[in-house]
Amino acid sequence: MRIGDWPGIPFAVVTGRPDHLARLAAQTVDRFVPVHPDVDAAERARDQPPRRRAVQLLAASPGASALARAFVERTCTQWGVPEHTQNAVVIATELVENAIRHTTSDPQLRVELRRGILTVAVADDNPRPAVLLERPSLRDSGLGLRLVAQTARVWGCSRSWAGGKVVWAVLARRGRSRHDLGG
Repeated sequence: MRIGDWPGIPFAVVTGRPDHLARLAAQTVDRFVPVHPDVDAAERARDQPPRRRAVQLLAASPGASALARAFVERTCTQWGVPEHTQNAVVIATELVENAIRHTTSDPQLRVELRRGILTVAVADDNPRPAVLLERPSLRDSGLGLRLVAQTARVWGCSRSWAGGKVVWAVLARRGRSRHDLGG
């Protein structure tokens, strides 16, 4: 998992054997290390970053959502993924607002792009998991995670190493299957 974080060290697995590909996928190695069918393909891909990541720490303030939207719009524009911008902005807004509303933390917004898959995540210091609640009416509060669930391909909440949590949502280009997302 840490190979993708090594700066300046290109690393890839080269194999065209179906049994190798199946084993790498089963162990989720292919989510962290690029897998190519031959050396030429690996060398062509070497100059393209396998993952891009941008992080913004936001103050827990009324203006945090606007700053989050601007950060996501700017990041999607720089990375050339306009197809993700609108949904990523909606998700970032909801996750940041939830972190501010339900915790005392300054939310940390992270946007990550890997192989056409964009992830929007917000970390906070509260270990209480984010839960999607059933609401009988649209007038009830708490529709933020429902909006995230309807917008994202998949979403979840994970504990962070620091003791808090990270609520994340994944957007994929049209035509990708759940298998492409590792699910």
